[in-house]
Amino acid sequence: MQTEYIHHGIISDNAALKDDSIHMDPAPFIQDAFYHPPDQLGNMEIWYADVYDPLNDSVFVVQFTYGPDLLKKETLLLISFYAYTPDQGVTSLTRPVSLEQFKINEKPYHVTLGKSMIRNHQDPYAHRTGYHIQVNLEQIHMDVSIEPVVSSWLPFGEKVPFYDRERKGIFSWIPSIPKGKVNGSVTIGQSTTKLTDAHGYYDHTYWQTGTHRPFHSNLLFWDDILVRWEWLKIIHGDIKIAINEFCFRPWLNSREISSFMVCKDDSIMLSYNHAARIKRTLNNPVQPNIKAGEFSLSCTINDLNLNMKVTPSTLLRYQDMLEYVNPVSRPLVRMMFGSPVAYYTLAFVNVNMTLGTENIVLTNAMAFYESMVLTTRPSRFEDRIRKFISSRLSRRILKQ
Repeated sequence: MQTEYIHHGIISDNAALKDDSIHMDPAPFIQDAFYHPPDQLGNMEIWYADVYDPLNDSVFVVQFTYGPDLLKKETLLLISFYAYTPDQGVTSLTRPVSLEQFKINEKPYHVTLGKSMIRNHQDPYAHRTGYHIQVNLEQIHMDVSIEPVVSSWLPFGEKVPFYDRERKGIFSWIPSIPKGKVNGSVTIGQSTTKLTDAHGYYDHTYWQTGTHRPFHSNLLFWDDILVRWEWLKIIHGDIKIAINEFCFRPWLNSREISSFMVCKDDSIMLSYNHAARIKRTLNNPVQPNIKAGEFSLSCTINDLNLNMKVTPSTLLRYQDMLEYVNPVSRPLVRMMFGSPVAYYTLAFVNVNMTLGTENIVLTNAMAFYESMVLTTRPSRFEDRIRKFISSRLSRRILKQ
């Protein structure tokens, strides 16, 4: 396994992008994939893994989520499982877990949510780490191990600081296993799928905000920086392609950053961040049953020329992010905060990519496609309300 690669496009404070290149050695950053922010309102953490088994034409996705509810009143803990198998069709399940059932240990790394867990096992000599994942959720039982085929991918480096006046936050997104092999089994009801060297992926994301004050007027939340996040992963034989698009808020100059990765065999042959937006063309209307329509992607950046046709096929999960808000107050909340949604579909992709002298052509490649559109409210408006209430409260406290 090749453990080093060249990365183009360095992201610094407030998502500023520098057109530089760096020789990336992920080994020193492996420990950062295990970092856990303090248990404080505003901090967010996501553990995510997906599996594609071409032998059984099956897909499995698991996600642990720790973070604030949309109203920033309390911290939620969720476990999600999505799957598609020929026998069962689509299985989509998200359940809340009490904070008392959440345990994390950094050395050795072990995350527990109720009866489910993620545990890592390191190979210090190979500078890589694998993961053992168990999910026990109602009729679902998953017991798999994911071993890396290529090194960790660090499109945003170790972490990226954000500053908005006195507010601050730190963002980290580390795909520890951008391409891996999965072995184990998944049982849904009475049906069990055995996995042997299936395709796997694992990443860890966290957002850490500042110190809490009354009414959290100084806290910079995750949705204060992002408007939208698009995520496409393509798998075809020994080739894996990942394309991410990050759209930041107006106070960050509405920056848009596209991150690319191409894996071939056991190495990362392309790692790129660029400010050029990928051109998106909608070919067919959005289909209500899958929340997406066929679209094309194209871009030309230096010696990279990319053309894709993406045909969404199966909706795994559609999430209204207000679903955990009280139904009585939900219409008012929607007026104030917009309609944040996320959906997750499978897709077929045709790819024609030229990278220097190498040409990659894929037909009907399997893909995961995720679109997350956060609230479109102007965050400055909410900030003013928070600061007004906080200042009034502070004055009352001082008078007492």
